[in-house]
Amino acid sequence: MFLNLAAVAYAGQIIEPLWGAVEHGKFVAVTASSTGLGAALTYIFIYAFSTEKASGISVLFHNFGGFWGVLAGYLVTLKQLYPQRKLSLPGVKAISVDCRLGPLLFCGSLAVLAAVTTAVDGSMSIMAINGAMWSWVYLRFYQAKDGSIGDPSESFTFVDFFPALVQPVVSLVAGRVWSLAVTVHLCSNKPHVFDLSAPSAIKIALPGVTPSDADRRRNIALRDLNARTGTNAGENSSPPPYQNDENVHSGSGGVQGGNADGSVGDDGNV
Repeated sequence: MFLNLAAVAYAGQIIEPLWGAVEHGKFVAVTASSTGLGAALTYIFIYAFSTEKASGISVLFHNFGGFWGVLAGYLVTLKQLYPQRKLSLPGVKAISVDCRLGPLLFCGSLAVLAAVTTAVDGSMSIMAINGAMWSWVYLRFYQAKDGSIGDPSESFTFVDFFPALVQPVVSLVAGRVWSLAVTVHLCSNKPHVFDLSAPSAIKIALPGVTPSDADRRRNIALRDLNARTGTNAGENSSPPPYQNDENVHSGSGGVQGGNADGSVGDDGNV
Protein backbone atom coordinates (compact mmCIF):
# COMPACT_ATOMS: atom_id res chain seq x y z
CA MET A 1 0.00 0.00 0.00
CA PHE A 2 2.78 2.41 0.91
CA LEU A 3 4.57 1.52 -2.33
CA ASN A 4 1.44 2.33 -4.32
CA LEU A 5 0.97 5.68 -2.58
CA ALA A 6 4.61 6.65 -3.06
CA ALA A 7 4.49 5.72 -6.75
CA VAL A 8 1.26 7.67 -7.30
CA ALA A 9 2.73 10.74 -5.58
CA TYR A 10 5.91 10.53 -7.64
CA ALA A 11 4.08 10.07 -10.95
CA GLY A 12 1.60 12.82 -10.10
CA GLN A 13 4.41 15.35 -9.74
CA ILE A 14 5.45 14.59 -13.34
CA ILE A 15 2.10 14.12 -15.07
CA GLU A 16 -0.26 16.55 -13.36
CA PRO A 17 1.64 19.76 -14.35
CA LEU A 18 1.37 18.68 -18.00
CA TRP A 19 -2.20 17.39 -18.03
CA GLY A 20 -3.88 19.23 -15.22
CA ALA A 21 -5.67 17.80 -12.16
CA VAL A 22 -8.90 17.00 -14.03
CA GLU A 23 -7.30 14.96 -16.80
CA HIS A 24 -4.99 13.26 -14.32
CA GLY A 25 -7.95 12.18 -12.18
CA LYS A 26 -9.82 11.04 -15.29
CA PHE A 27 -6.87 8.92 -16.37
CA VAL A 28 -6.62 7.26 -12.94
CA ALA A 29 -10.38 6.55 -12.88
CA VAL A 30 -10.43 5.09 -16.41
CA THR A 31 -7.34 2.97 -15.82
CA ALA A 32 -8.48 1.65 -12.41
CA SER A 33 -11.98 0.74 -13.61
CA SER A 34 -10.81 -0.88 -16.83
CA THR A 35 -8.13 -2.79 -14.89
CA GLY A 36 -10.71 -4.25 -12.51
CA LEU A 37 -13.05 -5.18 -15.34
CA GLY A 38 -10.23 -6.68 -17.41
CA ALA A 39 -8.90 -8.71 -14.46
CA ALA A 40 -12.40 -10.07 -13.73
CA LEU A 41 -12.83 -11.11 -17.38
CA THR A 42 -9.38 -12.74 -17.28
CA TYR A 43 -10.36 -14.91 -14.31
CA ILE A 44 -13.64 -15.84 -15.99
CA PHE A 45 -11.69 -16.85 -19.09
CA ILE A 46 -9.31 -18.98 -17.00
CA TYR A 47 -12.27 -20.65 -15.28
CA ALA A 48 -14.00 -21.37 -18.60
CA PHE A 49 -10.98 -23.23 -19.95
CA SER A 50 -9.97 -24.90 -16.68
CA THR A 51 -9.92 -28.71 -16.74
CA GLU A 52 -10.37 -29.12 -12.98
CA LYS A 53 -13.56 -27.56 -11.74
CA ALA A 54 -12.40 -27.41 -8.11
CA SER A 55 -9.38 -25.28 -8.97
CA GLY A 56 -11.45 -23.39 -11.49
CA ILE A 57 -13.95 -22.35 -8.84
CA SER A 58 -11.14 -21.12 -6.60
CA VAL A 59 -9.85 -19.04 -9.51
CA LEU A 60 -13.31 -17.68 -10.24
CA PHE A 61 -13.72 -16.39 -6.68
CA HIS A 62 -10.12 -15.25 -6.30
CA ASN A 63 -9.71 -11.94 -4.47
CA PHE A 64 -7.69 -9.23 -6.17
CA GLY A 65 -7.13 -5.54 -5.63
CA GLY A 66 -4.58 -2.80 -5.42
CA PHE A 67 -3.13 -0.07 -7.55
CA TRP A 68 -0.92 -2.27 -9.71
CA GLY A 69 -2.84 -1.52 -12.88
CA VAL A 70 -2.57 2.23 -12.34
CA LEU A 71 1.18 1.90 -11.69
CA ALA A 72 1.58 0.13 -15.03
CA GLY A 73 -0.54 2.86 -16.61
CA TYR A 74 1.80 5.50 -15.23
CA LEU A 75 4.73 3.75 -16.90
CA VAL A 76 2.82 3.83 -20.20
CA THR A 77 2.21 7.55 -19.68
CA LEU A 78 5.90 8.19 -19.09
CA LYS A 79 6.63 6.37 -22.34
CA GLN A 80 4.21 8.69 -24.14
CA LEU A 81 5.57 11.89 -22.61
CA TYR A 82 9.28 11.02 -22.63
CA PRO A 83 9.91 8.28 -25.23
CA GLN A 84 13.69 8.81 -25.25
CA ARG A 85 14.24 9.16 -21.51
CA LYS A 86 15.79 6.60 -19.17
CA LEU A 87 13.96 5.26 -16.12
CA SER A 88 15.77 4.63 -12.84
CA LEU A 89 14.77 4.02 -9.24
CA PRO A 90 14.96 7.05 -6.94
CA GLY A 91 18.46 7.16 -5.53
CA VAL A 92 19.73 4.39 -7.85
CA LYS A 93 21.16 6.12 -10.93
CA ALA A 94 23.44 3.24 -11.93
CA ILE A 95 20.55 1.02 -13.12
CA SER A 96 18.33 2.55 -15.78
CA VAL A 97 16.14 1.31 -18.66
CA ASP A 98 14.38 2.92 -21.58
CA CYS A 99 10.93 4.32 -20.91
CA ARG A 100 9.47 2.18 -23.68
CA LEU A 101 10.49 -1.03 -21.88
CA GLY A 102 9.24 0.10 -18.46
CA PRO A 103 5.72 -1.43 -18.67
CA LEU A 104 7.04 -4.73 -20.06
CA LEU A 105 9.69 -5.08 -17.34
CA PHE A 106 7.21 -4.17 -14.61
CA CYS A 107 4.58 -6.70 -15.72
CA GLY A 108 7.19 -9.38 -16.43
CA SER A 109 8.86 -8.92 -13.03
CA LEU A 110 5.56 -9.35 -11.21
CA ALA A 111 4.76 -12.47 -13.23
CA VAL A 112 8.16 -14.03 -12.50
CA LEU A 113 7.96 -13.21 -8.79
CA ALA A 114 4.45 -14.66 -8.59
CA ALA A 115 5.75 -17.89 -10.16
CA VAL A 116 8.75 -18.35 -7.85
CA THR A 117 7.47 -17.01 -4.54
CA THR A 118 4.24 -16.80 -2.57
CA ALA A 119 4.99 -13.26 -1.43
CA VAL A 120 3.66 -11.92 -4.72
CA ASP A 121 0.16 -12.93 -5.77
CA GLY A 122 -0.58 -13.78 -9.38
CA SER A 123 -3.38 -11.22 -9.45
CA MET A 124 -0.77 -8.45 -9.27
CA SER A 125 0.69 -9.35 -12.66
CA ILE A 126 -2.79 -9.81 -14.16
CA MET A 127 -3.83 -6.36 -12.96
CA ALA A 128 -0.57 -4.81 -14.16
CA ILE A 129 -0.96 -6.30 -17.64
CA ASN A 130 -4.55 -5.09 -17.89
CA GLY A 131 -3.60 -1.65 -16.57
CA ALA A 132 -0.80 -1.25 -19.11
CA MET A 133 -2.96 -2.43 -21.99
CA TRP A 134 -6.10 -0.41 -21.24
CA SER A 135 -4.21 2.75 -20.32
CA TRP A 136 -2.47 2.56 -23.71
CA VAL A 137 -5.83 2.10 -25.44
CA TYR A 138 -7.20 5.18 -23.68
CA LEU A 139 -4.17 7.35 -24.44
CA ARG A 140 -3.84 6.11 -28.00
CA PHE A 141 -7.46 6.41 -29.13
CA TYR A 142 -9.68 8.29 -26.67
CA GLN A 143 -7.81 10.93 -24.68
CA ALA A 144 -8.84 14.48 -25.64
CA LYS A 145 -5.76 16.71 -25.74
CA ASP A 146 -4.87 19.91 -27.62
CA GLY A 147 -8.01 19.82 -29.73
CA SER A 148 -7.45 16.25 -30.98
CA ILE A 149 -8.45 12.78 -29.89
CA GLY A 150 -5.79 10.21 -29.10
CA ASP A 151 -2.09 10.07 -29.90
CA PRO A 152 -1.34 8.63 -33.38
CA SER A 153 2.41 9.28 -33.18
CA GLU A 154 4.75 6.58 -34.44
CA SER A 155 6.68 6.59 -31.16
CA PHE A 156 3.58 5.43 -29.25
CA THR A 157 2.63 2.33 -31.21
CA PHE A 158 1.93 -0.91 -29.34
CA VAL A 159 4.88 -2.65 -30.99
CA ASP A 160 7.31 -0.04 -29.68
CA PHE A 161 6.82 -1.31 -26.11
CA PHE A 162 8.68 -4.52 -26.99
CA PRO A 163 12.31 -5.29 -27.87
CA ALA A 164 13.23 -5.22 -31.54
CA LEU A 165 13.75 -8.99 -31.58
CA VAL A 166 10.10 -9.82 -30.96
CA GLN A 167 8.54 -6.82 -32.69
CA PRO A 168 7.71 -8.69 -35.97
CA VAL A 169 5.68 -11.31 -34.08
CA VAL A 170 3.97 -8.69 -31.92
CA SER A 171 3.21 -6.61 -35.02
CA LEU A 172 1.52 -9.59 -36.68
CA VAL A 173 -0.70 -10.31 -33.67
CA ALA A 174 -1.42 -6.63 -33.01
CA GLY A 175 -2.40 -6.13 -36.65
CA ARG A 176 -5.02 -8.90 -36.41
CA VAL A 177 -6.42 -7.47 -33.17
CA TRP A 178 -6.49 -3.97 -34.70
CA SER A 179 -8.43 -5.18 -37.74
CA LEU A 180 -10.95 -6.89 -35.47
CA ALA A 181 -11.34 -3.76 -33.32
CA VAL A 182 -11.94 -1.60 -36.41
CA THR A 183 -14.46 -4.13 -37.74
CA VAL A 184 -16.56 -4.06 -34.55
CA HIS A 185 -16.16 -0.24 -34.34
CA LEU A 186 -14.20 -0.22 -31.09
CA CYS A 187 -11.56 1.94 -32.79
CA SER A 188 -11.65 4.12 -35.88
CA ASN A 189 -9.09 3.92 -38.65
CA LYS A 190 -8.24 7.62 -38.79
CA PRO A 191 -6.30 8.87 -41.82
CA HIS A 192 -3.02 10.69 -41.25
CA VAL A 193 -2.92 14.30 -42.41
CA PHE A 194 0.33 15.63 -43.85
CA ASP A 195 1.29 19.18 -44.73
CA LEU A 196 2.53 18.78 -48.30
CA SER A 197 3.78 22.38 -48.43
CA ALA A 198 6.32 21.73 -45.68
CA PRO A 199 9.68 20.24 -46.65
CA SER A 200 9.69 16.63 -45.56
CA ALA A 201 10.99 13.23 -46.53
CA ILE A 202 7.57 11.61 -46.06
CA LYS A 203 6.45 9.33 -48.88
CA ILE A 204 2.70 8.85 -49.17
CA ALA A 205 1.57 5.53 -50.62
CA LEU A 206 -1.86 5.55 -52.26
CA PRO A 207 -4.08 2.45 -51.86
CA GLY A 208 -3.74 0.04 -54.79
CA VAL A 209 -0.63 1.72 -56.24
CA THR A 210 2.56 -0.31 -56.19
CA PRO A 211 6.02 1.32 -56.24
CA SER A 212 6.55 0.15 -59.83
CA ASP A 213 3.29 1.80 -60.92
CA ALA A 214 4.30 5.01 -59.18
CA ASP A 215 7.71 5.01 -60.90
CA ARG A 216 6.14 4.35 -64.28
CA ARG A 217 3.62 7.16 -63.89
CA ARG A 218 6.31 9.53 -62.70
CA ASN A 219 8.48 8.75 -65.74
CA ILE A 220 5.55 9.30 -68.11
CA ALA A 221 4.75 12.63 -66.45
CA LEU A 222 8.38 13.77 -66.71
CA ARG A 223 8.52 12.77 -70.37
CA ASP A 224 5.34 14.69 -71.18
CA LEU A 225 6.62 17.70 -69.29
CA ASN A 226 9.91 17.67 -71.17
CA ALA A 227 8.07 17.35 -74.49
CA ARG A 228 5.78 20.29 -73.72
CA THR A 229 8.68 22.38 -72.50
CA GLY A 230 10.60 21.74 -75.72
CA THR A 231 7.56 22.62 -77.87
CA ASN A 232 6.95 25.89 -76.05
CA ALA A 233 10.61 26.81 -76.36
CA GLY A 234 10.47 26.24 -80.14
CA GLU A 235 7.36 28.39 -80.52
CA ASN A 236 8.75 31.26 -78.50
CA SER A 237 12.12 31.40 -80.26
CA SER A 238 12.31 34.30 -82.82
CA PRO A 239 13.23 33.43 -86.44
CA PRO A 240 16.49 34.74 -87.94
CA PRO A 241 16.29 38.23 -89.48
CA TYR A 242 14.97 38.21 -93.06
CA GLN A 243 16.93 40.20 -95.61
CA ASN A 244 14.85 41.68 -98.43
CA ASP A 245 16.69 42.03 -101.74
CA GLU A 246 14.48 44.95 -102.69
CA ASN A 247 16.01 47.03 -99.92
CA VAL A 248 19.40 46.77 -101.57
CA HIS A 249 19.97 49.42 -104.22
CA SER A 250 22.95 50.17 -106.39
CA GLY A 251 24.27 53.65 -105.90
CA SER A 252 27.19 55.61 -107.24
CA GLY A 253 30.46 54.05 -106.39
CA GLY A 254 29.05 50.49 -105.71
CA VAL A 255 26.30 48.61 -103.90
CA GLN A 256 25.20 49.97 -100.53
CA GLY A 257 22.55 48.57 -98.23
CA GLY A 258 20.25 50.48 -95.99
CA ASN A 259 20.83 50.92 -92.33
CA ALA A 260 19.51 48.33 -89.96
CA ASP A 261 16.81 50.68 -88.64
CA GLY A 262 15.67 51.73 -92.15
CA SER A 263 17.03 55.28 -91.85
CA VAL A 264 18.43 57.20 -94.78
CA GLY A 265 22.18 56.93 -95.26
CA ASP A 266 24.66 59.75 -95.98
CA ASP A 267 24.50 59.27 -99.71
CA GLY A 268 20.69 59.50 -99.83
CA ASN A 269 20.11 55.79 -100.48
CA VAL A 270 17.55 53.89 -98.46
